[in-house]
Order: sequence, then structure tokens, then C-alpha cells
Amino acid sequence: MANAATLRPLYPPVPLPINERQASIVVIQGVGTLKPDDWVHDSKKWLQELAVDCGGRVQLLAYDYTIPISSEKRKSSERRKPSETTVLQQVIARGDGLLECLQTLVSRNDESQKHPVFFICHSLGGVIWKKAVCILKERFFEHRHILEVTKGVLFLGTPHVPDGVGSEKNLVERILRSAQKKGLRESALRPAQDNDLLAKLSRDFESTGLDVPILSCYETRPSEIYGNVFARVLTRLATRTPSRAIIVPMKLCKIGFPAEKLIERDCAHHELCRVPPAEPLYHAVCSSVKEIIANAQAPEEEPRGGSALAGLELLTLRSQSLQGAVGRGNRLLQPPDANPSPQNSSLRTPMDSREAAKGSATEASFEIVYPPFDPVKKDLTLPCFTMGAYQKNPKFFGRGEILQTIDEVLLPDGGPGAEGMEYNNLKFFALCGLGGVGKTQIAVEYAYSRRDRFDAVFWVAADDKNILTQEFAHIAVSLGLVDQDAAQDLQDCCHQVKGWLSNPVRSHDTVQQPSNEASWLLIFDNVDKVEVLEDFWPSTGIGSVLLTSRDGAAKSQPFTTKEGIDLEPFTKTEAVGFIEALDSRASQATQAEFVGEIVDRLGHFPLLVDQIPGIMDRERLFSYEDLLRLLKENGVEKVGKGGSQSAQIFSAFTNIGLGGLSAASLSLLEMLSFLDPDRVPVRILTEPLGKFTISDFPATFLDYCKARAQLVMSSLINHNTNEREDEKQEGKKKQEENEVGEQIRLHRIVQDVARGHMTKTRYLDMLEFTIRAVSLVWPFGELVDRFNSARYTDCKTYFPSVTRLKIALEETYRPETEVCRNPDISAKLLNDAGWYWFERGNPQEAKEYFRLTELLYARAADMKTPERTYMLRRANLNHATASMETNDPEDCLARYRRWLDDSESSQLESGLEEGKYRYEVACIYNEAGVAYAMNNMIDEAIEHFNKSVSLFQELDDYDETMLNWPVPNLGFMYWMQKNYDEAERVLLGILEVHEREYGVDDTRSFKTGKMMYALGNVYTSMGSLEQGFAFHIRCLKQYRATLGDKHHRVGDVSHRLADHYIRLGNFPEAEKMIKLCLDIFSSRPYYKNELARTTYKQEQMLRAMGKEEQAEERHQEAFRLYRELVPGDGRTIDELSEADYDDLVIFWSR
Repeated sequence: MANAATLRPLYPPVPLPINERQASIVVIQGVGTLKPDDWVHDSKKWLQELAVDCGGRVQLLAYDYTIPISSEKRKSSERRKPSETTVLQQVIARGDGLLECLQTLVSRNDESQKHPVFFICHSLGGVIWKKAVCILKERFFEHRHILEVTKGVLFLGTPHVPDGVGSEKNLVERILRSAQKKGLRESALRPAQDNDLLAKLSRDFESTGLDVPILSCYETRPSEIYGNVFARVLTRLATRTPSRAIIVPMKLCKIGFPAEKLIERDCAHHELCRVPPAEPLYHAVCSSVKEIIANAQAPEEEPRGGSALAGLELLTLRSQSLQGAVGRGNRLLQPPDANPSPQNSSLRTPMDSREAAKGSATEASFEIVYPPFDPVKKDLTLPCFTMGAYQKNPKFFGRGEILQTIDEVLLPDGGPGAEGMEYNNLKFFALCGLGGVGKTQIAVEYAYSRRDRFDAVFWVAADDKNILTQEFAHIAVSLGLVDQDAAQDLQDCCHQVKGWLSNPVRSHDTVQQPSNEASWLLIFDNVDKVEVLEDFWPSTGIGSVLLTSRDGAAKSQPFTTKEGIDLEPFTKTEAVGFIEALDSRASQATQAEFVGEIVDRLGHFPLLVDQIPGIMDRERLFSYEDLLRLLKENGVEKVGKGGSQSAQIFSAFTNIGLGGLSAASLSLLEMLSFLDPDRVPVRILTEPLGKFTISDFPATFLDYCKARAQLVMSSLINHNTNEREDEKQEGKKKQEENEVGEQIRLHRIVQDVARGHMTKTRYLDMLEFTIRAVSLVWPFGELVDRFNSARYTDCKTYFPSVTRLKIALEETYRPETEVCRNPDISAKLLNDAGWYWFERGNPQEAKEYFRLTELLYARAADMKTPERTYMLRRANLNHATASMETNDPEDCLARYRRWLDDSESSQLESGLEEGKYRYEVACIYNEAGVAYAMNNMIDEAIEHFNKSVSLFQELDDYDETMLNWPVPNLGFMYWMQKNYDEAERVLLGILEVHEREYGVDDTRSFKTGKMMYALGNVYTSMGSLEQGFAFHIRCLKQYRATLGDKHHRVGDVSHRLADHYIRLGNFPEAEKMIKLCLDIFSSRPYYKNELARTTYKQEQMLRAMGKEEQAEERHQEAFRLYRELVPGDGRTIDELSEADYDDLVIFWSR
């Protein structure tokens, strides 16, 4: 096991307080080289002098780690243990440890004043740092704060092997033998592989596109290289007489980044860390550190615009080619060169050691053939053009230069499907600027005017993660990746879209060739928080990303390019031309003076200028002279004349946009301000008519039509037909979208102004009214009929507006002093919408809705009502179930216990009729049993499952199908207790009930598949391998039909099937199963338990295939994940068995 790594204070030895530091310098030593404490020249510690010369408030930190390299005596009978990895493998593995230390360092920073960090790396220490940066590529959002403070690095002889530059000698071996006069340990080197591994890391590091100052120092004096009696490759080194060679010359040091500066030193490799203060290298380092300190202290004129990391691409860490990256990433999953001869083995229980994976039952058990798992590859729908509710704007004016600038960055070379397009040619452009400056309209125009230059164009609203999830699901259906009926798991849909963006093909049946490559344009609109894009940003692919944001920093995030602009308003000439294009009266010579003064007064902002013709018509004005007088009388000052422009726009819009509206129109606009601005179903607005109302809201449908017409005429809203624009353009008619009905779209600034116009009392009244209106159309589900997908279409239509209401409630009741007047109205909608989101594969995000319900009641007046008791209980239970799905057993059990402790008084307080209450109690005992099982309290779990069964059986309307929750769980418990006969009895019994009621292998819900899964486990453990395999195959088919291909339960059964295929020696199918599991479990952070378990299974498979080195790498990764999940377990890697990894996952996944 590796020693723990730390960041040790080097100088001053008593570390400076974080808030007093100007900078930190992290020093990373090489392997077998001098420690930073001994980096001395002429008896002077130059690192300390550097800290003093840079201002004295610099903290030197040493990254301490230990990697043994010397040989150890072994008995002749001892063989090298597989866990003894090479030195280079251990060096690369230290990248994770460095990241953890840096995360701790930056987490102590004051958010308002983060001090910069400079790195100094000697020899192989630089390899550790490069690996850490590569890991950031995969975990950018988790560690982005490290990148924000990383301001430069000095490499002292760090080897770099770029493509096209090879080395005839093992670089690592030369470095180690120049440091170690004694023999190296036998496992320290793998001459045939070390250079390849170093070259791969070099390519991965180049792909990051890191844009910080880099000083790369190389030696020009040869080093003495000592031999070893175990040397196998360089036979002339078999003596102890040293040879001499330059280890890291310029060609093996140069990275090739634009910000890199190469410096040579007349010394040997291990002397590079002794830097005389008089040398140019010392002055270069000192200047760099001083500069980053000065930049950190200087006020930023533009947010992050001048960051040293601004040149990095946001999650677009480029590699040489996608094909190469895929090949490297999936090396462990390729079909074996040859299957090893299977050995006979009789498996009565699941494999409990790595060695067990080598066995097979092909001769001793049975010969059986089942269809392999091959996800259906549908024909793709290309060209594909999805623009949501945005239609081409016939009023679009000007901005030609902006469109051409975007063309220069985003247009694919040669057009769609052109030969010569290279993988990983991901392009990025950001349109930033104040609200109302025209960012979205430019993006819309670009999409429509350039649609023929791309094979696919996708538009997504990107200001909320939950809405983004639905948008990506729509792309999956539109593109033909999934059928509408199969798009129940939204996370699966997102996964498939990201997969296609990374490998955009026209057909899955065509061999990969340039003609099969597709180009795409993905538009993220209204990205106000870049973190929202974490799970949606494509990492590779032949594509272009256009982003609009009010935040200027969006174009200079650590992993974005600097491509983008801060959009300015129209020039005066453009603004006047825009009005003249909208209204012929403006082009009259007599009006020119007044039109010019009006656009000046409005700051030339397109959103404000666009309102002018509507105001003229609404107020029945006949000249622009009259309009100018009206603006003056309403106090519209000149926008841009001092103060905040955004505040001035808000004020001007309030005066000219809302002034003159009828009370009914204003009230309708107030309601719209709380709903999804991109797509408001009209039914939400009309359903309350005649049922309930609020002051000034339209009383009849005719009143509503008049109010809507005035808002349309004033250019405050857009009224669309019932077709999405992409479907109208393509001539498609989908029943789902036709059911949506008419929709309204409005600008977010219009919403801001309408909300800001209301008094606090009016705001709360209108928010409550809007929640009641949405509740009228929301298809609420019943506890007895959960996971019924029939309501998903309607839920999908209204969920974006529910999400906006959730955001409004969070903002309203964030202050602790705010009292919630009537939480019951909101709680019912939030509870059910959260559960819908849970059913669609978003358990972690669903918790937000349940937590908000609890918050609203916590902020309510202290009164208990039946509705409050019931809603709080439902929120608690829903949250508990979500905790169950996200591997949080402690929270899950605590919530169920809380409900059961209050169960006697709950019925009276909730006002539920007795029958519904008893049904609910039976369900809760089942869920509580699950919670106990998750916490390995098996006896308590069985007790609660049996209690659930008896409670169901006592119901007046009892039906045997009600037992399809607790009885399968009982079967799992008996299986875990190795009571296989009882497990078989109860599982076959409930399966027979299902077959009698719904038919054999029904696809009504995944419950039938769960029974098959359990039976497969039972028969496998009993030694009935053929029956176990058969039930697991049936389970996979049933899960795929009911849950989709990427649900975590599909991953569970695929894991078990990999077991079967390994035992049978069918490694190609085993690899497919393992790959599917890894794809599923790596997609969400709360599946880390399952990921660790399957990684261990992958190690077993590779070892059974005879791929020892790859197996050992997977074993180390599985152990790393295990230690993160169970930090208190002090056992070594070889002391853990498969049972330990199985214990990480919930019982129905084992």
C-alpha cells in the first residue's frame, strides 16, 4: 500500500495564515532525487531565497510521497506479487493524491481573495503534476477551483514524449539508474511498456490545452547511469560500471504549448534542482511568481478575462483524435487475443476471491446458448433541426459582422459529411452581454441561416439543470437515438445524446469512414451559471457549441477557448435602421430627428427599440414627436448615462413596456413572469377561468384573448402554434407535441420587469395563484399506481413551469425571517413533481423538491392541519426513497423510522380515510424493511417485510398483486441468509401471481424482472447454474423493456451475467456486459458503489483472460474506489474479497 501523501510546509516551517499569503509555491520532487529541503547551491537554499525575493509572503509547500525503488531480497521460491506495480505506474497514481492535497489547500482560501499557486517539479515529479491536470479533464467541475488558482509551473527535467518523438532507451530506467547505485527492485521497470505509458500521459496532457506560463528546463550535461545484475534489455549494463548519457534533452522536454519557455542548463539531470540565484532560470522563476502575485492583487476590469487559464476549453480537453482516445479508453474492453482453456469449476455461491474468476463450468454444468446483449442501433434522423419554440425571426436586423465572426469559429470545414473532418474538432463560441442586447436573437438567426452547414442543430434552454435534462431527452428522440415510448429514463437519453455528440455517426451500420461522420451545432441559451452544464457539455466530437450568457466570464472559463465576444447594443445608425424596418413612419424625413433622440434615450438596446412600434400602436400615437414627449413625461432617462445599465434598462422597460397596459393584460403578464419563459402551455393560463381568480385577471376566455392580444401587439410576448418549430420545418406530426397545445414565449427581462413591478403582497398572491393554476393541469399520481408512465407526456409538458415555480419559491423563502402563508398549495405540487422526476431517473435532483416542501412548512405559521401532516409525511417518504436510490442508507432508515414512530397519531392528524391510511402503512413497512436491509440489519428487515405482507392481507380490498413489493424483498433476504429453499418458495409464488395476472414475462413494470433477478441469484447459489443463467437472461430482457438500456438495474443484472460468461469462457460477451455496467455506473456520482464492484469484476475477467497487467490496473482502481467509500477499513488490497465489494451495493443489486 502506498504511503499517504501530504503538502508539508517547507518555508516558513510554521505556515503563513491563508488570508495573509500572497501566493503558494508547491514543490514536487522526483523519484530517487534530492528532497526539496536539500535543493542547495553553494550552501544556500535557493527555494527560501526565492520566497523572500518574491515578497516574503509566499508559502513554500513540499508534496511528500514515497515510492520504493531499491531491490529487496527474496527467497528463491517467492515470485513477484501482482500488486507490485512499476515505479512509473506508482508515479502516475500519485496524481490523485496531489489533487486531494490541492483541493484541501484551495478550499481554505477566502472566496473573495484566492491566492495563486505556482508549481516547481523535478524529474518524475512533473509526471505526477501532469497526471493531476489530466484528471481535472475528467473532473473539471469538482476541481475547477484548483485550476482558477493555478498560475504557472516550472519543469526541471520532466520527460515528455510527444507523438512523433520516440526514445530508443527506457527514459524511466535511465532516470532511476542515474539515481540508484544499488540494484533496483525487480518490479520497478517494464522496459517494453514504460515509454509507451509515458507517451500516453504526454498525449493526454497535451490534450488539456493548458494555458498557463510554463518554464521547461532541460539538461545539456550527461548523467552517469549505473547498471544492475537484473538488467534484461541493456545487456551491457550488467556490470556496475556506469555509462554516461543526457537523459532529458530538449526534444524529450519540450511540450509545445504557446505559453511554454524552454531553458537549458549546463548540468546533469539530478543537478537540475540546484539552481544558483545568479542564473537566468532563477530570475525567470522569480519574475513569474512576482507577476502572478501582482495580477492577483490587481482589480479585475473584466471577470476572469485575464486569467492565465482563460485559454483552456471548458470541458473540451482536446486529444489528437477521438478514435485514438476511444481506443485507449477501451483498451481493457477489447476482445481477447485468445481465450484461455477453461478449467472445470462447480460454483455453488458467488465467487469470493480473484482466483475464483479463473474457473469455468462449461464441462461440468451445461451447454446453453442465449442471445448476446447488443443494444438496438436505430437509424438516425439526419438532418435533424430542433429549435424548441423558437421560430425564425422575420424582424431580425443587422448583426452581419457578428454572424461572420461566429462563422470563422464554428462552421465545419468543408460542410456536412466532408472528407477531412477530424475527430475532436470541437469548436466553441460565447455570446455574452447584458439582457436585452440581442444574444438569443443572434443565436436563433445563426441556427436558421446556417442550418444547411450542419447535419444537426440542437437548441436547448440552459439556465436550469432539470430543464436541460428534458431538452436532451427531446434531442434523443428527435435524433432517433431512442423511441418516444422508450424514453422513460431521462438520464439514459442524456447519456445517449452525449455519446452521439462524442462520436457523431450517420449510421451505426456503416464502417467508420469520413462519409459517415456528421457535424453538429449545439446551442446553449441563457447560461447564467456555467456549472449547470457539468453533465451536458460534450467532451469530444466533430461539432460546434454556441453559448449565450449574461455573464462575461462564460467565454473565459478554465476549459473554454477565448473565442467569444461581449455583445454591444446597436450603433445609433443600426438602431434607427431597425425602427425604420419595423415601422415605415420612422423613415419619414420629418421624424428623423425625433427617432434619433428616442433611440439615444433607449441606449440603442434592441429589446427596448423593438417595443417602439407596439407602443405607438397601443397608445394610438401618430408621430415620433408624440412618443418622445411621452417618454419624457414618464421619466425615461437616457440609458447609459451613468449608473448601472442593467438597472436603467429595467427602469426604462418598466415605464415604456408596462405603461399603458390594461389591468387584465398586466395581470396576465404577472402570471407569465413565474412560468417557463421559453414555452408556456396556454392551458395553464386558461384553466383557472371560471374556477378561481385574482384581482384584475381576465374573467372570461374573451377577456383573456383581448389581454393576450395587447401583449402580443406590444411585443411583450410571442404566441406560437401547437407545433415545435423543428417539427413544423420537417413536416413531422407527433401526438405528444400536438397534445401540448398553444404556447407563449417571452423574454426573461420581461419576466424580471413584471415581477419587479409588483408589490410584495401582490407578488405572493400572484405566485400562489399561479401555483394553483398549474396544479389544475398537472396529472397527479396516486400511491397505489406509482411508476405509471401513462402520465409522463403531460408531466413533461408542464414540468419546466413547475421548475420555475420551485425556483421562485426558493428565492422567496430563502430569508429565514420570511413566513410562508399557505404551504399546502405548493407542497402537493412539489411532492408530486419531485416524485415524477424521481421516476424519470433523477433521484438526487428530486430531493430538491422534497426538501423545499419541508422548508415551506418550517417557515409556515405554527399550526397543524391534516393537509400539512399528510404532505410532510409524503415528502419525508419520497425523500427516503430517493436516499435509497442514491446509496444513502443512514438517511433512508432515519426517515422511515421517523414516520413509523409517529404512525399512531398520523392517521388522525392527516385526515386520511382508514383504508388509504392502512394501505400506506403497509407500503411504509416494506420501505422500512429495505432501509434496514441497506444497513445490513437483516433480521429487522425480514420482520418489517413480513409485517408489510400481513398488513396488505388485512386490507378490505386485498389483492395478491399487492405483495409484489415486500415478497420479492423477502426472497432476497432469505437468499442472503443462504436459506435458498425458502427464498425459492416465496419468489416462485409471487412470480406465479404475476404470471397469472399479467402474463408470462410481462412488461407492465420492472417488478417482474426483479423477481427473476432474485431467482437467478438463488439458483446460481444452489448450483443450478443453467436455471440461474436463464432467469438472469429473462431479467435483462424484462428490465430493458421496462427501464431502458441504461438504467442502473440493467447494470445490476449485466454484472451478474458477466459472472456467467466469465465462468463459461465467453469473454467477448463478458466484455460487453462489463462495458455496459461501467457506462451506466460511471454516469452518476452516487453509483460509485456499483462502479467499484464492477471494476473489481472487470479485474476478475481480465485475469481469467490472462491479461495480468491490465487486471492489476483495474484491481488498483477498484481498491481506490473502495477506500473512498469505506475509509475506515484498514485492510490491504489483497485482504479484500468479492464479498466485500458486493457489500457495497443494495441487496437487490447483488
